[in-house]
Amino acid sequence: MPIEIREIVIRATVNEQGGAGSGVSPGSAPAASTAAGGGDVIQECVEQVMQIIQDKEAR
Repeated sequence: MPIEIREIVIRATVNEQGGAGSGVSPGSAPAASTAAGGGDVIQECVEQVMQIIQDKEAR
């Protein structure tokens, strides 16, 4: 009898900023955060996918 385990892991980082006078326009904030942390997220996703593939091959 097969067993299926589903798991979701959600991680979030919240950075509070000084307020309206921070000097950062709303349009530039997402691009800056994507460029800074995007590589880490992609690397972790690749590692998880590779682990899943290895687990399936081992069966």
